[in-house]
Amino acid sequence: MTESEHGTTERGTVNLAITRMAHGGEGIGNDADGRVVFVAGALPGTPSPRA
Repeated sequence: MTESEHGTTERGTVNLAITRMAHGGEGIGNDADGRVVFVAGALPGTPSPRA
C-alpha cells in the first residue's frame, strides 16, 4: 500500500459496485473495507472492469 501526494491510498485494482453519483460527475462506490471511492467516468449500475 502506498500513499500518494494527495493523501489517498493506492492499492491497485479493486472491483466496486458504483451506487450513486457525486455532484462533479464521478461515480461513488465503497471498497471492501467500507471506504468511499470516487471513480471518474463510472455510472451507477455499470459493472466495473475486471483486470
